[in-house]
Order: sequence, then structure tokens, then C-alpha cells
Amino acid sequence: MAESGDSPYIAPHCPQCGAPLPGGGEEVTCAHCGTYLIRRPAASGSGETFVQGIRLRPFSCVDTQGIGCEAFRLLIPAGWTFSGGVQWLLNNPAMP
Repeated sequence: MAESGDSPYIAPHCPQCGAPLPGGGEEVTCAHCGTYLIRRPAASGSGETFVQGIRLRPFSCVDTQGIGCEAFRLLIPAGWTFSGGVQWLLNNPAMP
């Protein structure tokens, strides 16, 4: 189903959670689940239209050495795992 107006992009529902996606643009983030999608224009003259993209999920890294708050947040591909974290250099307190 094509968007209304002159836009050649498709505005379906999120493939991750099924929520409706906002219209317009090549890149969109689902407001419901945080999935990041990259849209491609529909091929001219083709009867079938679909969105191709990569499923991303939000990841939050918590600083377990410090005060236990979120150190940073990333969008990583769904199915990937993250290893690592924040390491404080406690022998130099002026420049952790």
C-alpha cells in the first residue's frame, strides 16, 4: 500500500511489532518498539511493493563500575549480542 501524496515510498506497519510507521523519508524509527528501518523507493511500474530494511533494536550499556546508570545507548541489529562495557581507570581519578 503506497503512501498518499507524491512520495514513492511505502508506509506499512513495523515488521517487528506491527505498529503503523510514520510516513515520508528513507529512514524511519518505529515509535513503539524502536526498530530502525531504511526504506527503498518502490520500483516504478511494479505491481508489488514492499519495504526492505534492517531490524535494529535498542541496547543500553549500564556502568556497573560507577554509579550504575546508563553509560550509552546504541541501535544494534536484532539477534546480535554485545560484550564489553565501561572501564574506569581508578589509578587516575582526574581523568577516569
